[in-house]
Amino acid sequence: MKRILKRLGRDERGFALVLALGVTVVLSMTVVTVIESTTANERTAVQSKNRVSAYTLAEAGINLAASVIRTTSTPTYAGLLPPTTTTYDNGFVVWSGTLDDTQPNTNCPGYVACWMLKAIGHVRNPSGGSDVMRTVTARVPVDAIYSQKLVNNVYDYVYVYGTNDPSGCDFSNANNSSFGSRLYVQGNLCLSGSTAITNEIDVWGHAVLANPSTIGQKAGNTITNDTAGVHIAGGCSTAAAGPFTPWACGSTQAVYANPVADASPTTLTAPNVTASAQGWYRQASPGPYSPCKTSLGLPSNTSNWATAFDNDVPAGSQPDSSHMNRSIGSTFDLTPSSGAYSCKTAYGELSWDPNATDANGNTVPTLTIKGTIFIDGNARIAPSNIQLIRYVGVASIYVSGSFVLKGTHVCAAYVFSAKDCDWSAPGSGHWNVSQNFLQIVAGVIGGGGQSETPTASTSVELTSASYQGGITANLNTDVSSGSTTQGPLVQRSMTLGQSLVTKPFGTLTDVPTATPDNPIAAYKVMPPSSFSG
Repeated sequence: MKRILKRLGRDERGFALVLALGVTVVLSMTVVTVIESTTANERTAVQSKNRVSAYTLAEAGINLAASVIRTTSTPTYAGLLPPTTTTYDNGFVVWSGTLDDTQPNTNCPGYVACWMLKAIGHVRNPSGGSDVMRTVTARVPVDAIYSQKLVNNVYDYVYVYGTNDPSGCDFSNANNSSFGSRLYVQGNLCLSGSTAITNEIDVWGHAVLANPSTIGQKAGNTITNDTAGVHIAGGCSTAAAGPFTPWACGSTQAVYANPVADASPTTLTAPNVTASAQGWYRQASPGPYSPCKTSLGLPSNTSNWATAFDNDVPAGSQPDSSHMNRSIGSTFDLTPSSGAYSCKTAYGELSWDPNATDANGNTVPTLTIKGTIFIDGNARIAPSNIQLIRYVGVASIYVSGSFVLKGTHVCAAYVFSAKDCDWSAPGSGHWNVSQNFLQIVAGVIGGGGQSETPTASTSVELTSASYQGGITANLNTDVSSGSTTQGPLVQRSMTLGQSLVTKPFGTLTDVPTATPDNPIAAYKVMPPSSFSG
């Protein structure tokens, strides 16, 4: 038995070594597994961190693109957001945008346009492999602005701001004119003939009232005039030579004011028409940099919509005002006697239908307007044998050259039986200035150029016309034949060859967005939305 046990004992020699080797292998495998697991976790953590960093870079790219859209003066320029690379300490981002202004807009429903933004964040791989990349997309809705709060109160007046005319009369009238709207003259006022001013008047120079002209009215012993008052700084006289001192403006000088006249005119500042025109030249739609998206018929000035608003802007170029140079030699007839036309963009419209009917079934030729339109040349509304034209919409039409309104009545509200405007003060049931308001801004580069415009300084010509809306003449407004207006008339000077009747229109609150001196903002850019990535 002993021998057997000894033999068995000899047979188990080396088992401890095998056991030790097995334990060593297991421990080694465990260590390797732990090391591999730790390394993998570290790699995963690094990759996760890099992916987060790449996403953060992509988000930064979206914010950069949105900032460009928000701060640019031309947020609807299709070439605004080309692929752009921005570098950071831990990587870089490539960002870009594509403009969608189709109508109706499906990418940003309910808005006039939509920027589709894309940004790809890149984080460098520390081990030398491919960059870690994350892509983020977003959408930025863009809406149009058609009206703004009035900034410059000159648009509550018939406003004449030129001074130092060699004749000594910065504003003169020798006809049977009647100013029922407020009148503001920066220099001297000279009246003769049966001219009557029956609303507020502000004159910074002196006033000459040759018989039988009057300021205010007197019925028997009762003085009737707008209680806003008469404010004439330099005094009044019935003779051109004065005397104007000591200050006097009363019944002796044919001034019938209640309350009594004073020498303290309201302070107003002339609008900077040129600066406004330069801004709106870039943003107008339709205009030089925003051609028609859809069109019908042909324009009268070039018979080609591509050159109807400007004739020398390079295709696809970045908007600037260097080409605002009156490049179109012929005149845009906005209301031809026959032949409808239409030019529409996502943001604006200029359309004409001589056979349109109103809600009562009456045929009323209609000009449809929306937004801001810029014509780098002359324009006119002077159709043959059309007595009444209505316009629908809120818009400004800028004209580099002259504007002629002749032989028709252009109305926002009208009396069809009279084929004339409804001259009641704006309000319910009458002219609704928040829904229909056309502002004409003319003579941006110079006047003249049409058969009716007598001089190169004539920005606006009114001839046997009625107009309900706003007119701004960068130089002179000339009334060559009796006309009637309701709404702001703003000009450097005014020549009244025949009578002018201005109807009261009260104080304006909202005006077309491109009214001179208002902020040059045609679009409202919304915050980015619909993020993905």
